[in-house]
Amino acid sequence: MSPVDGAYLVGGDVGEGRLYQAKGRDYTLSALLAEEGAEATFRDGSYITLYLAPRDYHRIHSPVDGVITGYTSVPGALFPVNPAAVAHVHELFARNERLITHIDSEAFGRVDVVKVGATNVGHITLSYDDAVSTNTGQDTIVRHRYDEPIPIARGGEVGVFEMGSTVILVTERPV
Repeated sequence: MSPVDGAYLVGGDVGEGRLYQAKGRDYTLSALLAEEGAEATFRDGSYITLYLAPRDYHRIHSPVDGVITGYTSVPGALFPVNPAAVAHVHELFARNERLITHIDSEAFGRVDVVKVGATNVGHITLSYDDAVSTNTGQDTIVRHRYDEPIPIARGGEVGVFEMGSTVILVTERPV
């Protein structure tokens, strides 16, 4: 079910919506997704955090069969996402720039593929929408819903990092 070739950092149940980062640090699901009430939607679901080193494959793929219903682009910082930064920067993943793909799937309900920007990885593009990329100087959150959802097969390409970074996968139903 992994959307990338990367190193597993952490994962588990969403529960009350506090996701573990590292060394006693956590952050809220609502902050990560820039969506109030996300905890209620994903309460019974799971999450996994995957780190892509600069040497890794930088394309992100759909972990499920489904339809892409939209995306959310969240401006933010571009802190490094290496192990030292993850251990020391409070709420790192919820503070860095993010591009989130929303997928509806039969097996897992809503699945959000959160692509986290980082130092030297300020440019993330979407494979299903050529008009969307990050690091454009936007300063507000952009939420977009497609009038006609875009079908995607498991393994279909969702986006591309210009260099290594982090992907957080969140599912509505448990994995």
